[in-house]
Amino acid sequence: MIKEIVTYHFDEKTKKEVYFVDEENRKQDKCIRYYFSGEICEVYYFVDNIMQGDYKRYNPSGWLESNGEFVDGKKEGKWLKFNNDGSITEIKFYIFGKNCEEMDYKKYIARKRFNHF
Repeated sequence: MIKEIVTYHFDEKTKKEVYFVDEENRKQDKCIRYYFSGEICEVYYFVDNIMQGDYKRYNPSGWLESNGEFVDGKKEGKWLKFNNDGSITEIKFYIFGKNCEEMDYKKYIARKRFNHF
């Protein structure tokens, strides 16, 4: 349940929306950075001041340049980079912010799911 929404503008190119959403009153922020042209540069999130969740970066023309996910302030999982036509130019995998091979990441996820039961 959203209790409150506050919007801040740090400068004319950065917007931050602050949400207080759960019974523990954890603060959740959505940050949007803009290029001088007004196009969106980045969209990312914080939970209690730690980067958490989806991350997207756009080039100055508005095309998605890269995306991935942060968990506890570190890159996690599959990160993609794109060309202007939307084709993938690079795929990287991360565990706790460290670059790893795809197979190592899949093993990590399998162990994580197995231990979850």
